[in-house]
Amino acid sequence: MDPILPNTAFFRTLVLLSANRIEEAVAEAERGATLCGRLPLMTGLLGLAYGSAGYHDRARLVLSEYRPRARYVPPMPVALTYVD
Repeated sequence: MDPILPNTAFFRTLVLLSANRIEEAVAEAERGATLCGRLPLMTGLLGLAYGSAGYHDRARLVLSEYRPRARYVPPMPVALTYVD
């Protein structure tokens, strides 16, 4: 998989989270969120990584990104952020 694609970052983050490599998952999710222009699904995964790492303030900041959006935000990214 091409490392500059957002999809790669998404799946690498999932793998790192499942392997309990939390700090690496946070770094990968941050990279992915930047690559994709902060699309909701990737930022939801970023919120999950932050929560898993104990960075609850950062996870709340991710949630605050959804509020000012004029467009619809699917519930999945919000739910991912609340998981931990």
